[in-house]
Amino acid sequence: DRERSMFNRTVPLMVKDVQILLDVEIEKKASWTRVTNVMKKLVADQESWDKSLRAMAAQKLTAQANEWLADNDQTDRDPEKDPITKDEFARRILLTEFSVSPGGRFTVWYEDDDMFWGHGVTVDGALKKGPIDADIQG
Repeated sequence: DRERSMFNRTVPLMVKDVQILLDVEIEKKASWTRVTNVMKKLVADQESWDKSLRAMAAQKLTAQANEWLADNDQTDRDPEKDPITKDEFARRILLTEFSVSPGGRFTVWYEDDDMFWGHGVTVDGALKKGPIDADIQG
């Protein structure tokens, strides 16, 4: 997609098709190499990355998921007696998209399984630092 300076493709990851977006500086071929190398490394070790990215999301967002659960009048689940655990949170989110920036950082997008009433969950990271942060996206 030359207009957006981005390579865009759907590839099978973790047993499902996932949207891959590689953001490049169109005039700088080195940025093309950098983003493709990052994505290749993520794909090559996808099980390990998937586990660490989900763990970061669960660590950062499980408490918020339980706050949203407490505000949800459409469920009988009591967050005091039956809270969402970190393990449950990590299992419930569904990988949908990977994007890699020209600098090599990446963002992974997950569907929230309605824990945040349809908002997305993102995890930011870098190959050397691993997962850095997680957040809810509206």
